[in-house]
Amino acid sequence: MHDSEVLALQAFRAGARAFLLKSDANKMLMAAVESLIVHKPFYAGPFSHELRGIFSNELNGMSTGNQLLSPREMTIVKLVAEGHSNKGVSAILNLSIKTTETHRAAAMRKLNINSTAGLVRYAVRSKLVEA
Repeated sequence: MHDSEVLALQAFRAGARAFLLKSDANKMLMAAVESLIVHKPFYAGPFSHELRGIFSNELNGMSTGNQLLSPREMTIVKLVAEGHSNKGVSAILNLSIKTTETHRAAAMRKLNINSTAGLVRYAVRSKLVEA
């Protein structure tokens, strides 16, 4: 919908697997849908070449956000998404509550998420937990 590489990158980082411009929708919408049906990403527009280069590894099995997170941050995101409080996560991982809060805040900052609901949504989309 927007002719902005930054917005396209943000969309893919948030879990989108297709991106096309509003001006291309009439010509490419069916191609995008067909691509998604067979679990392939689809991107179009003047910056599609850049997206292909940036996301080729991530879109072939690795989530972009997961690459940004350390293993500890991913574990904490998973536990929070499963419904554990910071205190519960701390007990499970034998960490101080402050350390848990620091890792959780770092993960949320890296993912540009500002709520627990957003963190849960990310974890489900990234298959860290099952819905």
